[in-house]
Amino acid sequence: MPFSWDKHQACVTEQEGGYLAALPALVGDGKRVVWWNLDGHQRSYMVAELLSDTDDYFAFEDERGRHHSLRPLTVQQYERLRPKLNPSNPTFKSDAELRAAVLRVVQGR
Repeated sequence: MPFSWDKHQACVTEQEGGYLAALPALVGDGKRVVWWNLDGHQRSYMVAELLSDTDDYFAFEDERGRHHSLRPLTVQQYERLRPKLNPSNPTFKSDAELRAAVLRVVQGR
């Protein structure tokens, strides 16, 4: 089953120790561009080679040979990233609560 883009609107990237990635999408002619919101900035990458495409993991190599991947964001992943983001960020009790909070921030609500 391919990555659930509509379902996984709050993800973690695995580059450089991990980053939050909100509203990821596979777009463009032939669906060859992946983009997501990262720290208030849109990032986009051309998919040169698809490495994995499952319900909860999407990995690819871009045109410069860099590896990128997305996984649905979980509380456990967030806790690992929290010191890097801001140690005073709130804690969350569930994955659903965390994902909803990330989307509220990204969508300006």
